[in-house]
Amino acid sequence: MCASLGWRRRVRIVKQETMSETDNMLALYAKYQDVENLLLKDDPPEQPYNSRYKARELLEEMLRMSQDLTASMIKKLSIHILAKLGAIDQEVEELAKSQEHLEAVQDFIDSPDALSSETIIPRLVVLNQLGILWTSRGEMEKAKSYLLEANALYERFKTNGEGPLSLLEDLIRGKSLGERNNDENQPDREKALELLNTHTYYYLAQVYEKLGARDKAGECCHITLKKQLKLKEFNSLDWAQNAATLSHFYEVDDNFPAAKTHLGAASYVLTRFLSEMESKEFKDDEERNDLMEKIGQTQGMVLRCWGKYALVLLQKSFERMCRQSENSEDPLVVKNIEDEEFPSMLEEFPSIEIDPEFQDVPSQFVKTFEQARQVFLPGQRFLNRAKEIFTFEEHCTDFTEINQELSALHKALVVFEPNPDRRFKIHKRRVELLEMPLKELGNASYLLVRRQLMFELGETHESMMDAKLDQIRNSPGHSALSSQMEKVNTNVSKAVSFFKAYLDSLQNKEGHMPDPFPAEICRPALVAYFHLARLFDKFMVAERTTEAFKNKLQVYYYFKKIVDYCQSHPEAEGVVAEELPLCQEMVRLLPVKIEKMKAELQTSR
Repeated sequence: MCASLGWRRRVRIVKQETMSETDNMLALYAKYQDVENLLLKDDPPEQPYNSRYKARELLEEMLRMSQDLTASMIKKLSIHILAKLGAIDQEVEELAKSQEHLEAVQDFIDSPDALSSETIIPRLVVLNQLGILWTSRGEMEKAKSYLLEANALYERFKTNGEGPLSLLEDLIRGKSLGERNNDENQPDREKALELLNTHTYYYLAQVYEKLGARDKAGECCHITLKKQLKLKEFNSLDWAQNAATLSHFYEVDDNFPAAKTHLGAASYVLTRFLSEMESKEFKDDEERNDLMEKIGQTQGMVLRCWGKYALVLLQKSFERMCRQSENSEDPLVVKNIEDEEFPSMLEEFPSIEIDPEFQDVPSQFVKTFEQARQVFLPGQRFLNRAKEIFTFEEHCTDFTEINQELSALHKALVVFEPNPDRRFKIHKRRVELLEMPLKELGNASYLLVRRQLMFELGETHESMMDAKLDQIRNSPGHSALSSQMEKVNTNVSKAVSFFKAYLDSLQNKEGHMPDPFPAEICRPALVAYFHLARLFDKFMVAERTTEAFKNKLQVYYYFKKIVDYCQSHPEAEGVVAEELPLCQEMVRLLPVKIEKMKAELQTSR
């Protein structure tokens, strides 16, 4: 009888505990739902974190309530809740508290639990958040260690982990292993795991970039883009911008097929997104116009990246040709540039279909003018289309930069053109591109841009002068026609006026040049003097004339300006290390020449 009563008492106690635990879990689930609803709220600007603070209070309450559960459940819930607390702490910019919550998770991890499917997701969240936290503090090596640990943990789980993935909701609702295995939301859990690893690569890319590990940063960026595309979890405009920007990474490494693949993928994603938006219903015209403006900005940016691609391919091709010419006798150093190939990266983006317009853009180095022209033409076309988006009236700075990019593209093409007359015409087109914004931009608001334009116009007219001089040298008897001489002198005069205008723009309000030159203008200013010295020596005038004598004095004057400045400011010698020896030699030799010209001039009178 007593034994029977004792058994009933034990049953009653167990039933009470079970009910108490069930009630506790129900209360936890109710608070969890409140937390999720709060985290979805958009708070007003005057109280930007109000909902986050309330969610954090509820999570801390959940943490206390979970202590009445079994030891196993306490551990699992604590890992999930602390991970959420740490993430919210970072969002509300309380880094010390975030670190405390995130590091506390480590106290709950035992070796047998390291690859538990019930806690792998919050563990990866914690490691990613610690990586972000230490990045914000400037501790890049520490941030890298946490992110690499996150990546290694992900890889180990993918290889050896077992069981259905769990979120906090699954644990609180008390779903059995079988229920979780067959849960229709399990694919979402697996996607969440993949997104966490995508985020790991995204954060690693930023850390590597700040550490100066360029190659690793580029590799992580590419993996991030590939994973986002595979998971179909990305903002189309951001993805297109990031893919287009990453193309520059491959261009620097001469991997133009990879650069072209990323640009083609960016264009494809953008075109598809635009098509989707054209059939979308907007709440009003303002919403639609805002989105279309953002799409236009991104289209313009991607088109400019295509133009940059063409420019760099031409520049790199010419550099390689020069290196081949210098090392043509060394077969170990020189490779035939047509044999330099990189594997295609199209298989990296299997869902992407590159538009034929972009697919036909060359991705191999060029050697001849005709090959260079096949790179130049699409680059020119893309930049001109970008100007249709960034009009001068609405985006004068972007428009001017694109004209400068077009000028640089013409400059990169001209080195492949052997005919001086055609070289002259290409440079003339550069002048048209650069003069238009210079005439329209105001002095005060756009001083730095105007300086760039003036300097480049000076260089361009000097190149036109060189093209005409080459034409004269190639003529029978090296004799110059009066029309050719006039064109030489006209371009010399224009180049001189632009370089002088550039130097005048450096003067202070009292009309004096800065002394010393600020670091950012030291080389351009001294090189402008160098150009002026050379230009005054190119005027085609009769010998033994006052004009020839005055020009030679100007040559000496500008060479001496450079020598005198470097003597007064020795630190500037390295800035013009290539030009300075010639300047010093000319300053030593020219006085004798000038005295001789002076004597001849006096004799001829």
